[in-house]
Amino acid sequence: MSFSIKTLLKVDGGEYTLPLPQKQKEFDQYLTEAGILTGDRSEYEIIEIECSISELNDILKINPDIEELNYFAQLLCGYEDHELNNYAAIVRAKEDISINGLIDLACKLNTFEIEPNVTDYDELGKRFIDEEYPDLDPLISENINYESLGEDVKLQELGEFTDAGYIKEFNKIFFNSKYDGKSFPSYDYERGYSLKIRMCNGMVTDDCIDEYAEVILPADGNILSRAMRRIGVDNLHNCFVGKYYSDRFGQDMMQLFGQDETILSLNELAMEMDKVPRDQIEEYKEAVAYEMVEGDVEAMIVLTKQFMSGEYQKYRTVRDSQEESIRNLTASAVSLAKGYGADAAKDIARIKEQVEKFVEKWDLTEKWLDQFDMDVADAIRSEQPDETEDQESDMGMSMM
Repeated sequence: MSFSIKTLLKVDGGEYTLPLPQKQKEFDQYLTEAGILTGDRSEYEIIEIECSISELNDILKINPDIEELNYFAQLLCGYEDHELNNYAAIVRAKEDISINGLIDLACKLNTFEIEPNVTDYDELGKRFIDEEYPDLDPLISENINYESLGEDVKLQELGEFTDAGYIKEFNKIFFNSKYDGKSFPSYDYERGYSLKIRMCNGMVTDDCIDEYAEVILPADGNILSRAMRRIGVDNLHNCFVGKYYSDRFGQDMMQLFGQDETILSLNELAMEMDKVPRDQIEEYKEAVAYEMVEGDVEAMIVLTKQFMSGEYQKYRTVRDSQEESIRNLTASAVSLAKGYGADAAKDIARIKEQVEKFVEKWDLTEKWLDQFDMDVADAIRSEQPDETEDQESDMGMSMM
């Protein structure tokens, strides 16, 4: 079963049949010949779609776009028949999926494996024991609640029961960006976790706490509930975080988090941190360090959202320019202090007033004023060591 889509387009009263997928050069040529010059949906109407996977027909007919249909067809045409059967089974198991979801699913189809003989929780639990504990004593295996175990396994593996069997991801894919109807997705096949925590049932002291559970965030309510049961608490507010881990961002970012951070806030932070692409991790870490928000969960959530939307980069460009202006003013004051000492007190005071106005106007921290005073004092001290105390005293009196 090779994958294909047959489309019938209406352009300026004429009808054109276009089988997909097409290579980009032939695709562009066809659109031009049909009179579709910009690719905008106002130039054409797709009046009929026929897909080799019948389950997709109704979904593809919802507000279709010819370019995304071709991209979608290109993705699926490279798969083998058994992979396309798996794809159809997954789609049938989804209650609600859009063309965007179909494209994202097609990007990661080769990361799935199907177990046709596993059709319910009981069978999934038995499969897990057979694979992980093949030599388990029969006395133990006969007393296992396989259905309950299967529920836990499905949650951990993020699997799906379909009419073709149990399907799970064996090589997880991580989207840097999902398909949004405009830009096609980019993704990594290997990526570690952004945030893992050790949930404890009390504040961690020098005494070892045996009751803990390690959870990779973000986690859904079921996973968090199981972790709570494991450590014997009935409310997330009674949980404390004993340790933090991150193999994407490094342990240096984890050191300032406290034990009393709320699990829900950390879950939201992990969700946002997961969106940071691999090639932007260092830039993101530099932003976190520069803004001095390490360990401040709420501030990190805000910063991460701004970073991923591009707002932070725009703000940083403006502020870097503002701070450069203050550095230039400080350098001018230092030059005066080196050349004229206390005689330049009035001129330096006027420069400081300008710095103060900029700090207030641009909502910068007081560190710039402190740095100004330190640099000027160091300049006087280095140039005229014998008269340092008198000149600094004169400067202080003149600038008050």
